[in-house]
Amino acid sequence: MSETDGKALASELAGRLEAALEAWREALGPAHVVLDPEALEAAETATFATTQRIPALLRPADTAQVQACLRIAQAHRVPVYPVSGGRNWGYGSRVPPGDGSVLLDLGRMDRILEHDEQLAYLTVEPGVTFRQAHAWLRERGSSTFITTIGGSPDASLVGNALERGDGRGPNPDIFQHVCALEVVLPTGERVETGHARFPGARAAPVFRWGLGPVLDGLFSQSSLGVVTRMTFWLSRKQPWFREFFCAVNDDAWLWDAVNRLQALALDGTLKGSLFFWNDLKAFSVAQQYPYASVGRTPLPDWAREQFREGFGRWAISGALSAPDADFGALLEKRLAGALEGAFRPVAFTPGPPDGESPFQ
Repeated sequence: MSETDGKALASELAGRLEAALEAWREALGPAHVVLDPEALEAAETATFATTQRIPALLRPADTAQVQACLRIAQAHRVPVYPVSGGRNWGYGSRVPPGDGSVLLDLGRMDRILEHDEQLAYLTVEPGVTFRQAHAWLRERGSSTFITTIGGSPDASLVGNALERGDGRGPNPDIFQHVCALEVVLPTGERVETGHARFPGARAAPVFRWGLGPVLDGLFSQSSLGVVTRMTFWLSRKQPWFREFFCAVNDDAWLWDAVNRLQALALDGTLKGSLFFWNDLKAFSVAQQYPYASVGRTPLPDWAREQFREGFGRWAISGALSAPDADFGALLEKRLAGALEGAFRPVAFTPGPPDGESPFQ
């Protein structure tokens, strides 16, 4: 491309952006079309080096405004990059993959739309965070809980599910426990998945499959639409609950233990997630990298060996839950037998006094 052609293209792109910004101001209100340099710089910053530039931030308040944003974007051929909140750090950031994408920030859409205690589900907009959902359920004395994650409590439920995040508890594969998505397509059209597309369908929040092809997966880790509503299946807190931990020093013993734990998972003794951490993973969680004492990465062998003296090479952790103490004691016995001979024997934590833990 010649210099003249390049200038002409840049002028055309700038003109299309300016026309889109004017239309977005009318649709959202000027306060929610953000051009402030500090806000744009913050949006362009992540936990890793970035060079992408964001020309504007859009902050719609509801699904109708999302539809308007996408219709305008398509009419003026301006790319948009949607984020629920931009705080699911383990799955990237809110920085678009390329220059020139307008950031569609759904953080204002933070309503909890529906909760059913008996059927154990929660329907939310994309701006609802794990912290918000937990507080909302606790304030109402709910016996249900949302899966917890290893990331920020200020991460979006919808954003995490769409990135196929995992968590602790009985429903660790989060996207496998959602349904009834409302999605705005790039054309501005709105679709609903499963039975949610039928008005008044009572099965919509509890049954994933509607009629015909299942569409939910099209919108996971994709750019085919903007999800504006999602229903999450909750878990029920159990009266008896124990977390467990053991450390392993021998790789061969670890593989044998994995086989024994797999058998317990298949027969129902273990429900939900298990965690296998090596020493480096545990070291990164336990403390900041010790630049002052060991210098730059990678971690020296002597520092790693020092950490292993107290931790071991591997750790296995998870949780047991049961409807009563007698059943729980049987589960403890079966798990202890499967992990007999560990470097640090399996230990069980006391039950949480308020019935809550990272696992429930």
